[in-house]
Amino acid sequence: MAELFTGLATGTTYAMVGLGIALIFQVTGVINFAQGDFVMVSGLVFATLRANGIVTPVAVLIAVGVTTVIGALTHLLVIAPARRAGHDRLMILTIGVSIVLQGAALLIFGADSRFAPEFTPGEPLRLAGVAVPRQYFWCAGVTIVVVALLWFFLTRTATGTAMRASAMDPGAAQLTGISPNRMGLLVFSLAAALAAAAGSVLAPLQPPDATIDVRPDSEQCGEPLRAATLSPRGPGDPGRPMASDELGAGNSEQQR
Repeated sequence: MAELFTGLATGTTYAMVGLGIALIFQVTGVINFAQGDFVMVSGLVFATLRANGIVTPVAVLIAVGVTTVIGALTHLLVIAPARRAGHDRLMILTIGVSIVLQGAALLIFGADSRFAPEFTPGEPLRLAGVAVPRQYFWCAGVTIVVVALLWFFLTRTATGTAMRASAMDPGAAQLTGISPNRMGLLVFSLAAALAAAAGSVLAPLQPPDATIDVRPDSEQCGEPLRAATLSPRGPGDPGRPMASDELGAGNSEQQR
């Protein structure tokens, strides 16, 4: 039973991380390998602020703000300048961002874990005979509130509607005046904010350090990544592997 409560608390929080990955992929077509590092950064910032006496609400706001800025800079400085590259190459760039963030975190925060108190300290609550830390309820509650706000933003605001339109048909959305670059900046910022909320609420349960993050399974993603990287590219389309029949046709033309 204890494992059930632990899984529900951490699983609901990881859902926010997954939402960020899904949003970025739907709008930009990029798998963001730095999403887990946004969680790490926000957790470290939150824990450091709490250790220096900053109250929890202010520490959360600062952690979310710092991480959101990092997400926006990731798009502005890394993704946007290379937007004409293939999606596989953009994915490799996010791996580079991940490495940079981990290195910067090691330099700034060191390799030791940072401990943060629970949002509401006190004795664990007992449910079904199991002592459940109060932070578990914060994990579930924050996730529910964030998901509800995200739903409202995507379905009830003009900007959210534009983002969904860009995800469904980028070409048609651009014809109506929706800027893909602006939507990319917005979605990276939003995904970073989601990761920051997860990192802040998880910090009291899983003390963050510069070597811990949450990312897509590298073993599962490694083979497609290597295959896409090593595949020949079609002319005029750097992101599309050239099919074998196209290669054969090209070789025949050269022989003639």
